[in-house]
Amino acid sequence: MKTVILTNGSKHGHEIIRQLKKEGIRIDCIIIEKKMVRKKEIDLLKTKLGKASFIIPIIPFKNMIYRVFRKFKYDDLTIKTLKEYCKIVYKVSNLNGKESETLLSSINPDLIVLGGSRIIKENILDIPKIGTLNAHPGILPYYRGLDVIKWALYNGDKPGVTIHFVNSGIDTGEICTYKELELKDNISINAIKEQAIKVSAQLISKTVLKIDETGKINTSSNQVDKGKYYAKMPIEIHNKLMKKLSKNEQ
Repeated sequence: MKTVILTNGSKHGHEIIRQLKKEGIRIDCIIIEKKMVRKKEIDLLKTKLGKASFIIPIIPFKNMIYRVFRKFKYDDLTIKTLKEYCKIVYKVSNLNGKESETLLSSINPDLIVLGGSRIIKENILDIPKIGTLNAHPGILPYYRGLDVIKWALYNGDKPGVTIHFVNSGIDTGEICTYKELELKDNISINAIKEQAIKVSAQLISKTVLKIDETGKINTSSNQVDKGKYYAKMPIEIHNKLMKKLSKNEQ
């Protein structure tokens, strides 16, 4: 089975790639998206700088500075690190772009595994013979979208991880497997997120192994009408969650 990884170079992606290699799964190619400063980050910087924001357009090497910042803050992957797991590594400006599409079409993969990425479009999803797998840090179909670990905690539910095939919707593809996360006393949100990264990698590796061994995987319907799409948690609700968790620790 020919397997390709698409990643944004995040810690989440690194753990998935590391676990796949640990399980002896052959990775035929890794395609990483080049880190570029996003418009919303520029807008946030403008807000913080106020009248001084006029300097932003004249700041040299903004994208290079951004990549160095992310490397130190988030431990983003480098090409050198990725080549420890796979000899064939390509860097593209956009995982949905023409360059990425052409590369994938020439590789003709059976399976694509997402290791942290933007929303993948149909021009890419149509390429792999079996499909595209994603590890979502929430129990589907109930928790789709963003910040779903925090939303689950806020709602009094257990957070978890779901492995699913990707379709044209957001977190709406067929479900392969899922697992609830363990919530120990006084556990922090950061610790829960770290646990989610490890569980994601373990579950996606088991799923890929099953597909590799049998050529298929049993799935269940992602009944979207039973769940909800969550947007990024507003700061006021985040603060309420923090107070709620701190009370539970007392």
